[in-house]
Formats: sequence, C-alpha cells, structure tokens
Amino acid sequence: MHPGMKKKAFILFFFCMCFSRLMAQYGYLLHKTHGQRYPYLYAVYSRKVDNPDSVSAFSEINAIAKTAVQNGDDDLLLETKAMKVYYYYYQNVYGHYPSKLVEPKISALLQEAKQKRAIWLEAQMESSFVAQYNHLKQSEKAFEHAHRMYVILNKESFDECPEKKAYLCTFANQLYLFRDYGLALQYLAVASKDSVQKPWDQFFIQCPNTMGLCYRALGKLDSSNYYFTIAKRKAVSTGNIVWEGLCDGNIGENYFLQKNYEKAKPLLQINADISAEHQDWGPAANALTILGDISLRQKDIKTAEQQLVQARTYVHLSNQDRRLAKLYPLLSRFYILTGNRAMAAAYLDSSFTARDSIDLKFNTLFMNMAQAVQKVELEKEDFAIVQLKNEQKIRTLERNILVVIFVLGLSVVFFIYDKQKRRYREKNEELERAARDLDNFTKSLAEKNNLIEALQQQVGSPDLEVLRQLQESIILTEDQWIDFKKLFNKVHAGYLQRLQVKLPSLTPAETRFAVLSKLRLSGHEMASMLGVGADAVRKYRSRLRKKLDLPEEESLDELIANI
Repeated sequence: MHPGMKKKAFILFFFCMCFSRLMAQYGYLLHKTHGQRYPYLYAVYSRKVDNPDSVSAFSEINAIAKTAVQNGDDDLLLETKAMKVYYYYYQNVYGHYPSKLVEPKISALLQEAKQKRAIWLEAQMESSFVAQYNHLKQSEKAFEHAHRMYVILNKESFDECPEKKAYLCTFANQLYLFRDYGLALQYLAVASKDSVQKPWDQFFIQCPNTMGLCYRALGKLDSSNYYFTIAKRKAVSTGNIVWEGLCDGNIGENYFLQKNYEKAKPLLQINADISAEHQDWGPAANALTILGDISLRQKDIKTAEQQLVQARTYVHLSNQDRRLAKLYPLLSRFYILTGNRAMAAAYLDSSFTARDSIDLKFNTLFMNMAQAVQKVELEKEDFAIVQLKNEQKIRTLERNILVVIFVLGLSVVFFIYDKQKRRYREKNEELERAARDLDNFTKSLAEKNNLIEALQQQVGSPDLEVLRQLQESIILTEDQWIDFKKLFNKVHAGYLQRLQVKLPSLTPAETRFAVLSKLRLSGHEMASMLGVGADAVRKYRSRLRKKLDLPEEESLDELIANI
C-alpha cells in the first residue's frame, strides 16, 4: 500500500476507534427523554461542579456534547449546555466566576429552550434565575422567575421532570419568604406526592421541613412537629447530620413556644453545635438566641450572657441582619437584669430600628412581589394566579372571574338550547311533511281503488285501457317501494327493525304486507298495491298468524300495529 494511503487508513481507523469508544461510553444517553437521562447526567455534573478549572471540568461534558452532535440528538446537546450554565452559577456562588457573566448565559439558554420548546429546560433556567437572584439578595426578581417556573411545571410530570419536586419546593420557599404560608403549603403538598427518594433528591428532607415552618407560622404547632419529625427521620436515614441538627433545632423551638424549656434546651444545643461546626451561622445564631431567652427566663444570667454574645457573633458571620430583631430585645433585657441601663436602652433602640428595618424590607418585598405577578400576567403566560395579600383585590378578582364564567356559561347554554330547539323544530317539520306525504299516498290509493271499483261496476263495457292504467299505477315497483319505505321509516321510526327482530324469517312480500297492515289498509287496497290477488293477501295473513303462533281470538292487525 502507498505510504500516503497507509496514513489515511490509520487516521480513519483511529477516528473510528475514538467514535466507537464515545458511543460505548455515552451511547446509553442518546435519544432518551430528560427524565430518563437525568440521573446519569446529574452524576456527571456532581463530579465536575467543584472543580474550579473549567477546562478539565468540561472535558467529559464536551465529550457528551460531541456524541450528541454526531448522532443528531439536539436534546442531549441542550443537556450539556444546561450543565455548563449550572457549573458557572455554582462557581459564582463560591467566588470563582463573576456574577455579571452568569445571567447572560442563563438568559441565552432560556431563549433557546423556548425556541426549541424544551419545557424541561425552560423550567431549569427559570430555576437558575431564582437561585441567582436569591444569591444576589434580589428577592423580587427571584419571585418573578419562581412564578414563571411554576407555570411551566404545570406542563410536565414528575417522571418527565425529575426536578419538579425541587422546583415546587423552591417556589414554596419564595412564598414562605413573602409570608404566604397557606399557598406555600399547597405547593409543598403537591411536591410531597412524589414521595420516592432519588439519589440526587436534596429536597427529600427540605420539603417536610418547610411544611413544618409554615405550620409553625400559622400557630399549628402539633402539625409543625409532625412534619419536623418526618424531616428528621429522613435526615437520619440518609446520614445527613446537618439536616438532622436543623430538624432538632426546629423541634426544640416548637417546645420553646410551648414553654417546655427542658425538652427544648438539648435539641437547640445540638442544632447550635452542629450548625457552628459546619459554619452554617444563621441556624446556629437562632438556636443560641432562643437558648439565651430560656436562660433569662430561668434567671441563669451568666449562661444567658454567653449564649447571647455568641449568638451576636454568629449573626454577624451569617450576614443575616433580620436575626437581630429577635436578639436585640434579649440583650436589652439582659442588661436591665445586670443593672446596665445605658446598654439596655441602646439595645432597646437598636431592636426598634432592626424591627422597623425588617418591616420596611418586607413591605418593599411585598410590593415587588405584587409587581412581579402583574408583570408575568401581562406577558399572558398560561399559569395559575398567585394569591395576593390584599384580600379586597382577591375578592374583586374572584367576583369578576365568576361573572365572566357565568356570562360565558349562560351564552353556551343559550347557544346549545337554541341549536337543540332548531333541530327539534326541523325534525318535527320533517316528520309532519312525511306524515302528510304518507297520508296523501294512502288517500290517493283509496281514491284510485274507489275509481277502479266504480269503473268495474259501470253499466256497459268499461274502458279497459283506462282500467289497466289505473291498476298499474297502484302497484308499487321496486324503486317506489324503496322510496315508500324511507317515507314510512320517518313516520314510524324503527318499526322495520323491530319487525325484523321479532320475525326474522319474514319474506320480502310478507314484510310489505306487514307494513301496509300497519297503515290500516284494507285487504283489497293491499292486493292492489302488491299487484296480487285477494287470495294472496289472505295467504300472507294466514302464514303470519302461523309464524306468530297467534290464536284465532287475537287480532293480527292489532299485533302488527303494536310491534
């Protein structure tokens, strides 16, 4: 072989080997639904997301993308693009990638998802926006995208969108943030229907935990404890020590609200220790704040000081200033008990400031939430309307919807009624025409028979040609019988079918006899129409009586009429 040909053959062989390897490695991902691929791709993403070096992190993702392109699998290619967007967001959270570059990537992939009608990807990118804006503490924008995400979720099942539980929990968490606990519980209940835990399901614990928080906010502590206990059991079963500590703290806080301090203290201490160990400063601060409150109530001033000072340190580390509204009044009470009135007054003023700041932030958030809902509605997306806090607006909206539904319903009812009325009138008119035509037919037959009898009884020789023509005009031809039968069926609907069921062995001539008997024609008139003699009509009658096994005392005509 020529050296150049050998080189080309080697290159082709090498390419085929590489392609075969790719197919063997990622062929199981080709031409599957998102739900079928998700567990495998999640495993790939989990291996790469912590790597700050995007070149090495993307090596496997790019190999999957190459397989998708070579096999014309556009959906799989979109999956790889989604993994890259998630990677950039994750790196942004940990300070390895600038925030300003994340949003354009999410936005571009969201537009591509809409163009290609990839519903699962639309939901993913809206969820990415929610996470991004929550990270940037832009709650109003996060809620806007959470609302869109929920609308999209209505089009997908749990099987086709395995992340649906996570998205519903995300939306419920936004509603919890805006203190709409009742609506949050509705979405959490839907998420809970998919109760099977998957390896990637981080919301297996969070869902019942958030339900516990909502019930606590509504003052239903028994229901709250029930869901916190479920969350803790799931945390223990998965070996998640952080969540186990959080659930202990939540149950401990419920005991505190029930003034059962001895049960509350050990659970809150577990929460504080585990959260601090894992640098989850917010829950640690909350647990120590409550413990400090209990110590003050039990007059253990020294322990209260340690707990409240440590809680203040953790609040600053968490950057969650809202926790100061609960901490500052306790510090003020502590300094009153220790006789430091200046510090007590300072912390009391600070507590008012913190509370006003929280109220102002919440009011701003609530107004922004209302604007976000209006913005999504103006885009005319197909979604369920989020309940508004303003009860008057809700009542007005519900009333208007009911009025529209009533008017539309009334219009539909009138339309259907008018249409049915026209059909009924047309059917009656058609039936009346058919009845008139059939009546005219029998009258014409009777008149012709009378005329024939008159001609036959005429003194002298009757006009035989006229007599013959009259007799022939009465006899039903095959075509006339078909038309006559259609007319008869209109007036006596279903009669021929019932006759066939009752007497399946009837001959065509006997069937015609039965039909003419139904019209109450005389034997002479029937003979004239059928073109037979009177004896033939009597034979039809006799055979029918035998087939019906009819006693002599019963009337054949009445029986035929009542079929």
